[in-house]
Amino acid sequence: MAPSSAGKGVLSLRVTAEANQGGRKYMEDLICINFEREQGYEMAFFAVFDGHGGKDAAQFARENLYDFIKKQPGFFSRDNDKVCRAIRQGFLETHKAMWKKIAN
Repeated sequence: MAPSSAGKGVLSLRVTAEANQGGRKYMEDLICINFEREQGYEMAFFAVFDGHGGKDAAQFARENLYDFIKKQPGFFSRDNDKVCRAIRQGFLETHKAMWKKIAN
């Protein structure tokens, strides 16, 4: 994650995704690719979500993980350790929210 800055070269990024259903009747795995600018940063978020025998967990994670990560203190920091802690905490918060939804 690097702050955007006018006048510094233009980044060109090409992304391709491929999925293979395998032997299951239905595709359970999902991907997520997000590009955005927020708080002075240009960000790319790439994720693969494994269905684990059903699509519900993958769907929940795809819809919520990135937002949980961005909400964590330190995510928009220039300190790599703070950013890594925010990402780990975002995963934990997503996990907790998923279990809470399942329990209700």
